[in-house]
Amino acid sequence: RAMFTRCCSPPEKVAGGSAQAGGMDGEASRAIDRLWELAAAECQAAHGRVHGVSHWRRVERNGLWLAQHTGADPRVVRLFAAFHDSQRRNDDEDPLHGSRAARYLDAMRIRLGCLDEAQFELLIEACAAHSDGERHSHPTIGTCWDADRLDLWRVGIEPDPRYLSTPAARDHWRAALGQTDRTADWSVFFADALAEAPWRQVVAQWSA
Repeated sequence: RAMFTRCCSPPEKVAGGSAQAGGMDGEASRAIDRLWELAAAECQAAHGRVHGVSHWRRVERNGLWLAQHTGADPRVVRLFAAFHDSQRRNDDEDPLHGSRAARYLDAMRIRLGCLDEAQFELLIEACAAHSDGERHSHPTIGTCWDADRLDLWRVGIEPDPRYLSTPAARDHWRAALGQTDRTADWSVFFADALAEAPWRQVVAQWSA
């Protein structure tokens, strides 16, 4: 089932450790790690149960996995993951959170020295419109949006291929299922499910 896909980073880390595998040098990776820490520390939305840091981590993991197939820019993908929901005011309806994230990033442009101007503009566009339900032909923006939408399982929604931008997301993302390095992710997800519903209901859902 799509809602059980576990394309996410280990829960004990704020930022993923696979950035260099995505084509980034160590200095850029460390700079992005620091920006992740900044987002987690400064943004109230980081504490959200649905759109908080655990979701950001999974979006990063999804995006870096997709980028291996799409050629997306891993710097933009990682920073999108950290900031796309950073300006949410709640975990429910908040249609302007993407545009607020774009403005927040614009105000802190001087801190984003790891991005050139073209990369920065991609990040701004990806954040501003990520929740509008559209698709995008640019491989980096499309990868960012798909990485977010492939995490819809957390609210019980199966990702709809009609709203995915990249062939990798539409056709190949299920290849991540069953990978042994995601065992910890399954454990965390199961524990979260047990905290929210009676165990019999959880077992029935997971067995369906």
